[in-house]
Amino acid sequence: MIYDIIFILTILFLVKKVRLNKSYTEVNDVLSQNNSIKIKGFFSVIIVLHHLSLFTDMGLVFSCFSILGIESVGVFFFISGYGLMTQYINKEDYLESFIKKRIPKLLFPYIITIVIYIFFYNITGEVITTFDVILSLFNGEPIVAFSWYVLATLVFYIIFYIIALLFQRSYNMIIVSMFLGMVVYAIICIILGYGYWWYSSCFTFVIGMFWAVYKNKFQKFFSNNSKRFIFYLISGITLCLLGLVVSYFFSGYSISELKATPTLGDKILGKPLSILCLQLITIFSCVMILLVFNRKSPNNKLWEYLGSISYEIYLSHGIVMYIFRNNNLFIENDFVFVCVVLLGTLVLGGRMQNINLFIWEKYCGIICRNNLSECCN
Repeated sequence: MIYDIIFILTILFLVKKVRLNKSYTEVNDVLSQNNSIKIKGFFSVIIVLHHLSLFTDMGLVFSCFSILGIESVGVFFFISGYGLMTQYINKEDYLESFIKKRIPKLLFPYIITIVIYIFFYNITGEVITTFDVILSLFNGEPIVAFSWYVLATLVFYIIFYIIALLFQRSYNMIIVSMFLGMVVYAIICIILGYGYWWYSSCFTFVIGMFWAVYKNKFQKFFSNNSKRFIFYLISGITLCLLGLVVSYFFSGYSISELKATPTLGDKILGKPLSILCLQLITIFSCVMILLVFNRKSPNNKLWEYLGSISYEIYLSHGIVMYIFRNNNLFIENDFVFVCVVLLGTLVLGGRMQNINLFIWEKYCGIICRNNLSECCN
């Protein structure tokens, strides 16, 4: 009970200071760079709490985070797709520097994280070879915990780059082709036996691109109908949740069997009906978040800071979890473990960002000798 109270207070702290806006405007875009950073900051914490909830028993409220992982990652995919398409629309020469700027910005921090993982694995007695690292990038179980999102995003970037080269400024063809690319990606993941999380929220990336192209029409339409559509979206999410219940009901497994063997739950969520419901839930959730922030724009310095290091938070929290629960050191008290991981993630994430910015500036100095500030934007 005490844990539930603590986390209710924490949630209230995270959502405080939300400024009221009357509607979308060109100036106050719900997915402006400033707002997007704050939204990512909030959901980066939700993702960390989601992963912690899978390895702890902290009461009813905290256990609710166990069902918020797919939706939270879907928000990141949506924002990534939106940002990618928006920059492509606004910058004539965007593709010319895409490979040497967009891809390294994703990969450099990931490579640094791999090195950190290898270091901590080795000092705890678990030897990781170069072959192990390379194999982990293709077998669905990357050495960097929970980093399937990074690898999936890298694949999406590459698909987008190829499609954009083929269709240039035909935005509708790019979106349709990207959708088909996601279908192929999901099928390949299923064939390779990857976990359902690899593809259960991927289509929000395409929805984000779609939103970027038709943003003005959406803003005008939803500004006068947001409350009604929030109701529709909640109804849609409820129906999809019922679909998951139906999928569980016809699985033949009892609740006791699912508790005894957690992998059975993954098996159920990998079924076609479950995948469809999860995709729809993530899409509906992303659109509902946009409608909510149509009315309430985040105005919180904590969200802003967390958003500025959201990528590092995502990469580092698995390391911190491993540091404090491994063969040599194991914090048994769940509450202490959660607090240590949250604090450690903030510290390590901040330090990693400093390293990443230093490396990025050096890299930009090499590829952009004539105009460093403009080239690195």
